[in-house]
Amino acid sequence: MAAPTLSSVTPTSGPTSGGDLVRLVGLDFARQLAVRFGAAPAEVVSVRVEGGASVADVRTPAHPEALVPVVVENLDAAGVPV
Repeated sequence: MAAPTLSSVTPTSGPTSGGDLVRLVGLDFARQLAVRFGAAPAEVVSVRVEGGASVADVRTPAHPEALVPVVVENLDAAGVPV
């Protein structure tokens, strides 16, 4: 399985309270996906393919105000990172 790549995050900012719906677009997202904003895990709402691109909708976690990296990691059927 290819490693996922992330090309866009929309919106690019949100409240520290979390709970916002964010759309991630990239390539090679698995059906099961782990997403982190910095060290905080996000809730993955859906993962799909649209027009050849991988799309994931996630709910942001609560976190301190800061610019954080968004990390996407493919999981196997047992939920283990691959």
